[in-house]
Amino acid sequence: MRCLLNYFALLLLVPLLLAGTMWVRSYNVSDELCIDLARREGSVWSYARHGLVAGRGRLVYCRRGWSVHRAPNDPPAVHIELNAYKPIEPWQGYPTSTSALGRWGFAA
Repeated sequence: MRCLLNYFALLLLVPLLLAGTMWVRSYNVSDELCIDLARREGSVWSYARHGLVAGRGRLVYCRRGWSVHRAPNDPPAVHIELNAYKPIEPWQGYPTSTSALGRWGFAA
């Protein structure tokens, strides 16, 4: 039983160490991870870009959507992008309120 408890404690410790390392790193480098996913809706491909931006101890999640007309038998590939920048305040690039459909963000 004690071995099982130690195993679960170790499993909880690993994400905590990774989060701490990323938080310390965010004061030196701002990282951005974006993933573009597409799904077919009739003759239109609907895209959604999900992004995480970390900088100066903050984390921002954002989502943006758009549509593209493509051949129905030509599915687009999943696009993953990882960028590193000089340290920035990540929430300044995103308005607090927007009227654009499908665009929103969350800062923590």
